Amino acid sequence: ARIVLTAGKVKKELPGRAIANEENGAVDVEAGVKMADLKALLAGGKLLVVETKGVKQQVALAGAPDAFGAFESACKGN
Repeated sequence: ARIVLTAGKVKKELPGRAIANEENGAVDVEAGVKMADLKALLAGGKLLVVETKGVKQQVALAGAPDAFGAFESACKGN
């Protein structure tokens, strides 16, 4: 499985792994992303488009860049 994340002109394709969700019968897709790529996506636009197997879902990024900044600082121990 693969996930495509797009925000504005920033697009990242991630190799993923399909995981059966026993609670709702769906299939979840998990993938890792580098911090720099995530930061670029969050700064790329107001909406994040998540795509897997041709299905797209939009997620509003309001407040996400600020939250990421705080998370990044905490990870660095600042």
